[in-house]
Amino acid sequence: MGFLEIFTLVTSSATIFALIMGVFSFYNGRYTRREISNLIKQTHQDTQNLIRESRQDTQNLTKDIIKETQNLIVRESEENRKILQNVTNILDKIHDKVG
Repeated sequence: MGFLEIFTLVTSSATIFALIMGVFSFYNGRYTRREISNLIKQTHQDTQNLIRESRQDTQNLTKDIIKETQNLIVRESEENRKILQNVTNILDKIHDKVG
């Protein structure tokens, strides 16, 4: 085998290798872009769902806090009314004894 034949064999082998690598690189790039696009879409959907769930949880928590606060105000108002009634009764008794 002469130099020219070896050179032709090496050159054609390199060309075939470059062609195969180019085709696979092209398809790999397309697949990668498609997968990244799908990942971005899925991440966006997951983020929107998380925001929606967080918003709903926050609203529910706020409603619970408001309800508990209102109940506490009612209980405290009743307790204050009882205390004021007791103080009024005591003052009436003192007034009756003094007057």
